[in-house]
Amino acid sequence: MVCTQFGLAASCVRSDVRQKMKKSLPETIHCMSPQLVVSDIGRSIQFYTEQLEFSINFRHEDFYAGVGCAGNSVHLKLGAPSKQEQERRRENEDVDIVFGVTDLDGLYKTVKAKEIHIVLPLREMPYGREFYIQDPDGYVLAFFDVTNRGKRAQSHQAVDTNPESRSARSG
Repeated sequence: MVCTQFGLAASCVRSDVRQKMKKSLPETIHCMSPQLVVSDIGRSIQFYTEQLEFSINFRHEDFYAGVGCAGNSVHLKLGAPSKQEQERRRENEDVDIVFGVTDLDGLYKTVKAKEIHIVLPLREMPYGREFYIQDPDGYVLAFFDVTNRGKRAQSHQAVDTNPESRSARSG
C-alpha cells in the first residue's frame, strides 16, 4: 500500500514546531482536507484508490467523495476544473497538493511501475528531494522526502565569507 509502505507522513511538521502550534491553534482544529474539483468522480476515485492506494473515506451520491491515507484526506467534488488555470500552474511548476513521505525512492519506483504521469522526475533541490505527478484532471501532486530535513536545513544555512567578521568572532 502506497500510504503505509512508503511512509506518507501523517504530519510533516517537526514535533517541536507542532508543540508550539498546539498552544496557538484552537484545539478544535484537528485535520485539513483540500478539495479538488474533478470532471469524473468515478475516474478520480479509481485513480486515488487504485493507483495511489488511498482508501475511500466516504462517498455522497455521485458528486462528492473523500479519499485518504495515514490520517490525511483529499475531497473530490464533481464539477468543471479550469484547464487554463491548471496549464498556467504547470508552466510555473506550481503544485496543488504536497505530500511528505519517508521512502521517496520506493514510492518513485512504484509510481514509475504503475505508469502514472510523472510531471517532474525525482530531483534534488536545496530544500530536499521531490517529484511531481499528475492526476486524471491535471492536478499536480508533489511528493517530498521528510527524512533528514533538519540536517539539510542546517547544511544550507548562509555561510559568512567576510574575512573581517570571521576574525572578529575568533579574536
